[in-house]
Amino acid sequence: MLLVGCGRNTSQTKTQESVQVDTTTLGSYVEEIKNRNLPSSWTASVRSEYTMTYSDQTLDTYILDGVLEVNGDTAHLSQHINGNGMSSELSGDYYDGRLYNTYNSVNYYEDMDFTNLKQAMLVPMDPYIYQQDDIQSISQDGNVYTIQLKSDRAKDIFLNRYDSYGLSNYDSLDVTDNQIVVTFDEDHHYVSEKAMFKTSIEMNGQQVEIKYESELNYLKFDETNVDISDQTKEAESAYVNFRDIDTSSIATTTVDDDSPESTTTDTLKKRLVSRLGYTQESDNTYSNTYNENEKYTIDFNNKTFTYSNRSIVYVYNWKGDVGTLGACQYNFQDDQKTSSCEDSTVDGIKQTKRYLQMELYYCGLSLDSLQAE
Repeated sequence: MLLVGCGRNTSQTKTQESVQVDTTTLGSYVEEIKNRNLPSSWTASVRSEYTMTYSDQTLDTYILDGVLEVNGDTAHLSQHINGNGMSSELSGDYYDGRLYNTYNSVNYYEDMDFTNLKQAMLVPMDPYIYQQDDIQSISQDGNVYTIQLKSDRAKDIFLNRYDSYGLSNYDSLDVTDNQIVVTFDEDHHYVSEKAMFKTSIEMNGQQVEIKYESELNYLKFDETNVDISDQTKEAESAYVNFRDIDTSSIATTTVDDDSPESTTTDTLKKRLVSRLGYTQESDNTYSNTYNENEKYTIDFNNKTFTYSNRSIVYVYNWKGDVGTLGACQYNFQDDQKTSSCEDSTVDGIKQTKRYLQMELYYCGLSLDSLQAE
């Protein structure tokens, strides 16, 4: 990829803690990974954020978010990178072992295998099998595993698995805290990972505290379709090899219309328009019409997302985590439905919630963060 960090590196280690790891829970976690369901198509969202606090208490942020849609050996990806008011955008199609990219209006291609394609998303997309010596503690709540790494192992795992900024190039890197939360579903899909590392480095003679956070979410298992038209392929055949790019032509741009706001809600409102082409109907209502039959409407006053298809109107309330169609109401928290609900209606309500999740992911956000406000 074209994003590279720079600096210097000196290693620093801590004395390894002596701790009794719950080997039963670790074994359950490893078995879940080894026996996980591997669908042929899926959609994944990724997000990572570096928050850098300098000794004078000034802040820098570096935020990346993206979506990768995969159907067999064909894929489409998009990425947005924001660093202190400057932005980069990338979108690409992958087929026949080649990624065709548009990076800030510069078109190029790069040959790669599928493993490298996932690595190009800059957030780890496959689960990690930890060894007993890696782990300070591991706990399990249903299908959710919470892991804390030993301090001496956390540094190596952070640098080799998570860090896309290039912190290994700076002086005196130390990991002071960490937590990793991995979730599977009842069908044994690997559905999410959230990671947090607090690190400290020396930069230009001053100490800088850096908090790294990343999030990976999978959905639309065996439902994702990636359609790359012949017209698109013809246009992409004119792309140049990435080695032949004039890198001076790739410039970041200011992003007043895309940079994060102070809340998830305000960021979503902005990006519904800037990224997804929604129309603002009123102060707190936004809509997007796909064709003469289908429409999405987001009502922030009532915390609802509506999918309408002709006269059929599904409504999902994200605050209550409840969906409705007419007299049918389905509660996602306790999997309860009213007596008037047909199975097909509940399926439509669940699909409507997934539609909202996808809109959030395209905006670099998550449903959890929206529900928390």
